Amino acid sequence: MTSIEVLWDGDACTIRFTMTGRRVAGFMGIPATGRDTALPGITILRFEGDRTVERFSQADMLGLLVQIGAVRAGVAPTRRRRGGRPA
Repeated sequence: MTSIEVLWDGDACTIRFTMTGRRVAGFMGIPATGRDTALPGITILRFEGDRTVERFSQADMLGLLVQIGAVRAGVAPTRRRRGGRPA
């Protein structure tokens, strides 16, 4: 994990990061590709003394799913009618 930016404001800390890795194993039925992936995100922490009392994190999971081939980029899902036929 690489911290890109760390900001402190009183008892709160915001960390913008990117996690990187290589797909060497399958995930949710999607076979491994051997390709590198990157997952950017942000975490906000609030402290009371030396303890973390709140944590909020958000990461680009859709971007990760595109990178591993689970979702095609730029393709909207097809609406389906009852019976499975496209609308």
